[in-house]
Amino acid sequence: MNIPCQIHSSRRLLQALWFACVLCLGTGCTDWHEAQMVIRKADSLDTHGIIYQDTAALQKVIHMWEKPVLRVLKHDDLGKAYYYLGRNKEDRYQQYVEAAECYIRSDQLHMSDPIRRGRVNSCMGYLCTNADKEWLNLAFAQRALHHFQQGNSEAYISNELLYIMQIYSYMGDYHRADSIARTVSLDETDSIGMQQLYLHRGWCFYNKGEYDSALVAYQRAMQYTADNDTNQWYIYEEMMAIHHHLGNLDSAVYYAQSILNDIYNPALHTNAYYVMMDEATGKNDTKALSDYAHERADVQRMLQQEENDYVLAASLLENYLENTSSILSTIVKICLSTVLLTACIFIGIWSWRKYHKRFLDTQQHAIVLEKKLADIDYEKEKVQMQKRDAVEEVLLKNREMFDVNSAIWNDDKMLCQTADRQIYNIYTRLHNVFAINMQDLKICILTLYGASRSQISEKTFRAVSSVPKLRANTAKKLGTTSTNLRTFLIDFMAL
Repeated sequence: MNIPCQIHSSRRLLQALWFACVLCLGTGCTDWHEAQMVIRKADSLDTHGIIYQDTAALQKVIHMWEKPVLRVLKHDDLGKAYYYLGRNKEDRYQQYVEAAECYIRSDQLHMSDPIRRGRVNSCMGYLCTNADKEWLNLAFAQRALHHFQQGNSEAYISNELLYIMQIYSYMGDYHRADSIARTVSLDETDSIGMQQLYLHRGWCFYNKGEYDSALVAYQRAMQYTADNDTNQWYIYEEMMAIHHHLGNLDSAVYYAQSILNDIYNPALHTNAYYVMMDEATGKNDTKALSDYAHERADVQRMLQQEENDYVLAASLLENYLENTSSILSTIVKICLSTVLLTACIFIGIWSWRKYHKRFLDTQQHAIVLEKKLADIDYEKEKVQMQKRDAVEEVLLKNREMFDVNSAIWNDDKMLCQTADRQIYNIYTRLHNVFAINMQDLKICILTLYGASRSQISEKTFRAVSSVPKLRANTAKKLGTTSTNLRTFLIDFMAL
């Protein structure tokens, strides 16, 4: 018997089994059609990034198709039903153990769509990271990447590589994280990818103690972040932590208040309340301190309960990963027959050859991607240098306007307006981000134009001997040092 005849015979066999299960198991044609419509509707919503929320309908589909023969015939759709139900359990009901069970069952059914299986494994990994089991998260992320590579989806491959890069960063393995960052193919239009790259760089700089560079990296990440994007608040949290660590309490409080007022996220709130408690302590505001402490305690109790649930879910997933080889029996024991076994052998040989060729192509593609990324970095650095030169040209053009002998220094309001109009909105931007005052603005402008200590002393009405301390205080507010103040301001205006 040749291969086309074998495939035709297999189809006839599966069709016969389908009709047999409909007759023998009492599954009506109407219910069957309704179940298929549920999955189609869920798939349609999923293409728009929306999760189907009728959990009762999903459970009905699972109850109908979770039978020995139907499980084989409808394993794709049954796997989707478990996936959508798991997403609801995790995102809407915070039932993390039940979500893990759904994801495991979905993965066991071996859906033929590798992209779907990759997404299931990504979800399983995310449950593990909330239980502080990054190694387990990494294992599922690598499984997800394998499936995305099988699906040959550049977008999913790039996103998963960035996610693995983040995991290595959190684990402290910066060498591997940087290695992945250099191989990911991105361009300036990929806002999510560029955001993740700068988040990674900010995290690395922060852990190395290079706080100025970390702040610049997080500022760049914000450029690729939409309003109310979840990552916006995580960036705020990191910038809050840096300013708090540097003693810039005003800036830290600014980000803490934004987090508390604009998003409900217990994990972010507990750190924000800590900053607010520090501010209340400095002001000797015992009532505010007490209120923040109680709020923080309530949030921590809630986080502890969630953490316990995540730990249980992660334990379930860890056991599944350790015994993953046994799941093959769910379908294989039912599907084995002489014809199908022969077909599987031929398909296996064909898949191996295809995978081997794809592996070689991937290696070649990785080399090309690395070169592209190097070219992108070079072009970005070139653009940044051009922006810095443009800033210097603007400063040179307006040198006479901001000369120390100009009358503009005698009118604070005119100075602010002129600085905003002529020098990239410098006062408004610095005030909004770092909460600087008029004295800080004068020091910044005078520093940009290379004013001497005596000139700074004259315009700020301070003693010459106090000028170094004034410059240091202003630089500290901006998260830099007095030595690097001018360079920081040039880079800030060039953003």
